[in-house]
Amino acid sequence: MPSTKAVIVDVKKTAKMLERISTNLFSYAWVTGSRRTKTKQMIRELMKTLPLVPSQAKDYDQVILQYKTLIVLLELGDQDGTEWEGLEMRVSAVPQDMYRTLCTMIFQDGITPDKLMEQLFWTSMGGVITWGLRYDFLEILATWIRNGDLRMDIIERCETAAIERKKELEETSKPLQDDRLLTILIFYLYLMDKEEALSAGISWLENGELQPIAHQASELYRKLRHAAEVRKKYNYV
Repeated sequence: MPSTKAVIVDVKKTAKMLERISTNLFSYAWVTGSRRTKTKQMIRELMKTLPLVPSQAKDYDQVILQYKTLIVLLELGDQDGTEWEGLEMRVSAVPQDMYRTLCTMIFQDGITPDKLMEQLFWTSMGGVITWGLRYDFLEILATWIRNGDLRMDIIERCETAAIERKKELEETSKPLQDDRLLTILIFYLYLMDKEEALSAGISWLENGELQPIAHQASELYRKLRHAAEVRKKYNYV
């Protein structure tokens, strides 16, 4: 049964709200006064109501997509140098909390390897999610893998997905310094680290098909892990 706090939203209305938010965030016109206030109100409303839609709702998949869009809009609008820099703080949005909420929405009816891998790929949006925040998202995603068999399945899927992505890049003559490929490898190394098998994971990278990208992936993983440890030590978000 849905929660007693559950709400049903009009997805057409919320879609229009997202469109207006996007227009106000990224239009060339300077947004001031009431439009700026209204934009923040719409963001807060969507942050509050979308996660309360029960999974039994017929438009639930659309609601999840809209919540993902909201996260992306906030991240893009909040970037340094934009008119809306500092937006997340002004609307009390913490990206890590929103991502945790998103995972709860996606996995509340059960977690499957396919769902988890799809969410892993979503975090690999270069230019939208910074590497530091992406690492935080991957840490959150990993908390859902409580079953040992599932964790080993995901490790194997990461290995397969990384090799497939490398082949795709080579076939199209694109560089291997690819956000999606690196995100897969960072998550793979994170899971191997939790299995106390990080050295084995790095060895697999360095001695197999992914050798050309192995050093960059392992160094990036170490830097991100260190940065995350420093932030936690000093209670940074």
